[in-house]
Amino acid sequence: MFRKLRTLVTMSKEAPTLEPYILILLRKLQFEAQAILSELSRGRYPESYPHLLAGAMYGVMLPLIDGSLSVLLPDEPAAEATDAMTFEQYLDTAFGYLRQGF
Repeated sequence: MFRKLRTLVTMSKEAPTLEPYILILLRKLQFEAQAILSELSRGRYPESYPHLLAGAMYGVMLPLIDGSLSVLLPDEPAAEATDAMTFEQYLDTAFGYLRQGF
């Protein structure tokens, strides 16, 4: 899914008329994540929790989608970006900051 989204974002950079559609798609993905997290939390957390978590994860995933960070996506050959960190390393770093603060 990340590769397809990255391809779409790259296309929107080459054809700016696509950008509003990409932004709508990304916003829908964030809303869907919020809805799923709200359903899974079932009142165990404050009402704001699913929104904050979805927003944080959206922020974590956006650089993977727009290609602004060099991160190897799962099953992506290392030869394409030799200085890139792995997807797992990136998630470990991101979740570390979310757990412990910045």
